[in-house]
Amino acid sequence: MKENAYFTVEAALVLPLVTSALLLTVFLFIFQYDRCLLEQDLNMLAVCAASVTAESRDALEEAVREKATGIIADKYVAWKMEELQAVVSGDQVSVKGRGSLTLPVPEWNLFGNENTWGAGIQRETRRISPADYIRLYRKIKVCK
Repeated sequence: MKENAYFTVEAALVLPLVTSALLLTVFLFIFQYDRCLLEQDLNMLAVCAASVTAESRDALEEAVREKATGIIADKYVAWKMEELQAVVSGDQVSVKGRGSLTLPVPEWNLFGNENTWGAGIQRETRRISPADYIRLYRKIKVCK
């Protein structure tokens, strides 16, 4: 009895491609989720850092770093935080963050030679007094 083996050959070729495409899609979603989470955390940190008060610039930067560790915790799914920097100069607050996602399969990185995807975000804001901060917060709360 003679049988065709088309199904076996097709499964051997198509199954790895479909599985790889599904896993790549999952990692893309995880990367996007962590990038959006980083952006949200840095926006929150910039707003909180704008309302911090301290006697000296060093104490101010220390207070901002303390808030950063409270806001940015170990809540990222597969993200490795490479850089988190908060700089206060005059009435400006600058917050930078950078993270990366290491891919399990080196061939998935189609855009470069490294096995990681990375993203960096920077936010700047102007320092405000605590009273102005409360007024702005109440305006935002009323808009919701």
